[in-house]
Order: sequence, then C-alpha cells, then structure tokens
Amino acid sequence: MSRKVIIALITLFALAPIMAQPAYAQIPMNSTAQLKQACETSTGNRVTITASTDIKEGVLRGVPLAQFETVNSGCTIVLGPSAKFKFDGVAMNFLGPLRIESATGNELEFDKSDVYARSVTLQLTGDGSALFIQESGVNALAGDTVVTFGTNAKLEVNGNSASYGRLLEASNVVRLTAGTKFTASLRQGYFWGVNGVDINLTGDETIYKFTEFNTHAQPGTVSFRASGAKSIFEFGRGSIYGHSGVSLTMTGAENQLITSDFTAFNTYTGTGVRIAVGANQAKGTIKMSQARFGGAGGLVIEAGIGGSDSLVEFVQGSVIGMNGTGVRITSGPGGQTIVKDSSLTPETAPVTISSQGFCLAENNVIRASTQLLCP
Repeated sequence: MSRKVIIALITLFALAPIMAQPAYAQIPMNSTAQLKQACETSTGNRVTITASTDIKEGVLRGVPLAQFETVNSGCTIVLGPSAKFKFDGVAMNFLGPLRIESATGNELEFDKSDVYARSVTLQLTGDGSALFIQESGVNALAGDTVVTFGTNAKLEVNGNSASYGRLLEASNVVRLTAGTKFTASLRQGYFWGVNGVDINLTGDETIYKFTEFNTHAQPGTVSFRASGAKSIFEFGRGSIYGHSGVSLTMTGAENQLITSDFTAFNTYTGTGVRIAVGANQAKGTIKMSQARFGGAGGLVIEAGIGGSDSLVEFVQGSVIGMNGTGVRITSGPGGQTIVKDSSLTPETAPVTISSQGFCLAENNVIRASTQLLCP
C-alpha cells in the first residue's frame, strides 16, 4: 500500500466522526426572518432545534395579517432533548401546515405572539412536556388546531383581562388530547373551533380547570371526555357554547365535575347538552353551583348510572328553554341527587329529578309540561 493511500485512509478515519454529525446541526436564530429562511430552505421544510430558541426579533405583533412574517411553505419544527422554543412578541403566518413536535420533555411557549398557519399541530408527546400560551393567538386558518400531550404534561393558558382573545382557534376543529397526570389551567380567553372543540383526556388523574374562560364552536359541537380514573373537570366563570350540542362525559371511577360562579352551557340546535360522570364506575361526582343552561335540545345531567355511590348536586342553577326533550337530573344505585334553589323552565317539556338512592328537590321554581320529582 502506497504512502499516499495510507495518508488518505488515516485522514478519512479522522474525519469520520465529523462527517457522521447530523446535517441539521442548528444555526443560532432569534428572528422571524431566520425561522422563515430555515423553514423554506430545509429539506422537507423540516427544522430541528437542538438548543433553546427565542424568536423575538423581526416582525413584531400588532401588524395586520398581510404584514406578518410570511413563510411561503409549511414547516415542521422538531425539538431536540431539553430544547425550549418560544415565539416571543412576534407575528408569523405559514402558508402551509405548521407542525411542532418533540419526543422528550420539552417546553413550547407562545408569549404575546400571533402564529397562524393553514393547520397547526403541536405534538408534545414526551414525558413532562409543557405548553404555555400567554396573550397569544395560535390559529389554523384552513384546518384543525391539534395539541397532543403524553404523560405528566402541563398546559397553562392566560389571556388578557381587557380582551380575552381566541388563544387556540381553528377554521375546522380544535382538538386537545392528553395522557396520565395531565394538568391544564386556563384563564381569560377562548378556545374557538368553527366546526368543533374536542377535549379528550385519556389517562388517570388528569385535571382540567378554567376560570373566566370560554369554549365555543359554531356551527359545531363541544365535547369534553375523560376516560381515566380520579380525574377532575373544574369550571369557574365562563361559558361552554356548542351551537349544535355540548357533551361532557367522564367514564372512569372517582371522577369529579365541579362548576361554580356562573358557568353557562348553551346550545341552539341538535340534541342539546349531556353531562355524564361515572358511567358504570363508582363515586362519580357532579357539583354545580350557579350553573346556567340555555338554548334548544334537552338537558341530561347524570352520575353513576350503572355504577354506585354517585352524587349530583345542582344548587342555585337555572335552565331556560332546553325544551326539546326537557330536563333530566339523576343518579344511579346508592347515589344522591340534590336539586335546590334553582329555576328549571323548559316550559313545554318535562322535568325529571330522580335517584336510585337518596333524592331531594326543594325550593325550586319549575315550569314544565310535567314534573316527576323524587318519585
């Protein structure tokens, strides 16, 4: 073997570790223009973020949509281990789908930013991932806005007291899915899906809370689902409006729905509002204080149907209309149904308050075609 060949081989082996480095090693970026260039020029419009990144320069929030930093493509942003990514006070519009994904416990933040795309997918499936939305608009202009979490994940959403704003929005459906021990805290804002809002919590010990928050779909439906055990929905001041219907079901054991301080559930077409906690499981609990229902269709509130030891407590509430099939409030075997100090006025449809255990209906104003109260 010649000396030149030997030198060439030594050089090749020396360079091998360098040549093996990923082609996507990140160039530092902090501006909307740099992110635009990376998205438009990367193979497959796929950008991998290997270091924490704060997009805070360039086109700043407050300009009309036509003046947003426009990305003439879609973009997939992949977050590497421990990399945080933040849209910080900027305005960007992606003319294709925007997808942000991670498989580790990353943090994604939208802070006082408007980020629009044809569709939006935030795929944060790593254990312990977190999404923060602060006075921002994340909007799918021609499709779904989809947010997916894994286990031990966190969602914090805060709007502005002066103008709530549509924090997650879609021209089609807003979809949110999460696994075990997910926690969500929502305050002062909207989730707004034209054709629907679908909240689907699939794991045990999930907590979803809002105050001064609204979840709207027109002409679509709003659906809340929790299929694990020991999960909590806690709703304070705000509204849930599904023009074509509202459904809230919790099918695991020891689940709780708690509402207080004027929460409105409204629907204007379709089957109305159905709330069911416990299904065939034990200790399903519904506690509603100052809850208001209105619109078309009917109203069903039930706990532990087919289960045991459930509770429905409806206090200082009101039902206006809902005269499609009327109003039914009930609990299953060994359960308790308590309806007090409330106004139930479907007028031309029946009101039924019942339990397969203990039942109390007192100090209520009821105007209905028929009444069946604690038979």
